[in-house]
Amino acid sequence: MVMLVASSRAAWAALPEGEARPLRVKIDVSTIAEADAPHIERFTNERIEPLLRDRSFAKADDAGDAVEIRIEYIDPKDLEYAIYLDVFDDGTRIDPGVPWFVCKFCPQGMVADKVAENLPAALDLLERTEATAEDQGKGEPASPIGEPPTVTDEPAKPVRPIGWMGITGAIVAGGGLATTIAGAVRLAQGEVAEPSQASQQRVEDYRPQGRVLLGVGVSALAMGTAALVVDVVLRKKKRDAVAVTPTWSPHGAGLALSGRF
Repeated sequence: MVMLVASSRAAWAALPEGEARPLRVKIDVSTIAEADAPHIERFTNERIEPLLRDRSFAKADDAGDAVEIRIEYIDPKDLEYAIYLDVFDDGTRIDPGVPWFVCKFCPQGMVADKVAENLPAALDLLERTEATAEDQGKGEPASPIGEPPTVTDEPAKPVRPIGWMGITGAIVAGGGLATTIAGAVRLAQGEVAEPSQASQQRVEDYRPQGRVLLGVGVSALAMGTAALVVDVVLRKKKRDAVAVTPTWSPHGAGLALSGRF
């Protein structure tokens, strides 16, 4: 298909100097009233003939390149017309083409003048398309072929079973466990009578200290364990997504994990 188009373009470009290029011109006034249609068609033909000659085009009913001029009413009382110029390259409509335009308060001759005024834009579009197709038909590569990618036999680096987040989590969890044990011991001691030289014996209450240590230790243990679990799960890639959300409450802090395992 590309070769056929290229050959057509080459033949079109190789016309002897001074020879007109064939162009099918169709004027469609089928929707215009019978009193106006033939006059508009005749005036339009008269206006565009000099333009076609100046651009080295000659009318030919069997040409593949074509310009179809379609004229329709918008408001016949105000003599308002919509005018379309459809351009065809080897039978294929060029899209986007020339924008349609309006002629308002236009008698028959002014409609033809409006067509002649916009016809050069249609011819320019056809010539640009011809030139582009000719360039593409030369068979030049779109881009140079580069060197094939280099393949190396180096094995992929193994993934460590635990990373920095897991190591940090393990350390935090260990400290939290130790603090939890210390808090539990203090909480179990309760009130202890301390020896004193005074007449009254001094009583030391370790329960508040135990509760504080126990809360801090449990929170640290939970957060460290969560970080360790998340790191291991991420590295084993046994889930699609894991969301780690810190949680806070009057009784302590922790991490919430959500996902598929």
